[in-house]
Order: sequence, then structure tokens, then C-alpha cells
Amino acid sequence: MASEPHPIIDNLGGTSAVAKLVHRRPSTVHSWREVGISKSNLDHIRLAAGERGRGIDWNAYAQSQGYELSVDHDASDTVADGASSPGNSEDVSHGATA
Repeated sequence: MASEPHPIIDNLGGTSAVAKLVHRRPSTVHSWREVGISKSNLDHIRLAAGERGRGIDWNAYAQSQGYELSVDHDASDTVADGASSPGNSEDVSHGATA
């Protein structure tokens, strides 16, 4: 049933796995099983899930909750762990001049 958050949480490895994925307490993720996942949290989970979320029908769940997801994210929207991105460069000058 698309209106239940259980398949989303379970498909991503369960309460503890989702909590780690989105840097939330397991009790918070567990509460989503009862109250549903808000639009902002659903967007966050979807982005963090990347490839792992490929089989999840994000839009069906969002629509069952009465909201639409703004952008269809895919794995190319995320930056892999350890990868640099603008503003995340390890080559940072600390005011030293040559």
C-alpha cells in the first residue's frame, strides 16, 4: 500500500539503516512508521538513498500523502563519499603565500 511508509523504510534496510542514512535517531525513523514521512524528510531520504532507492515508487507515496515531489532525483544528483565538490576541496590555502 503506497500510503504506508513501511516499504520505503524496509527496502532501505530498516529503521536503523534509514536513521544512519539520514542522520536521525532510530526513534525518529520509527515514528515515521506511525505518522508517515513528511515531504522534506521524504526528499532527504530519496536523495540519500541514491542507487539503493531505485526500486521505490517515491511519487506514489508522496501522492498518497497529498504532496508532490518537486524534482525526480537519481544517483547522479548525489556526491559520493570522499568525492570533492565545489566548496569541499581538500586543497585549501590557509593564508600562506609562496
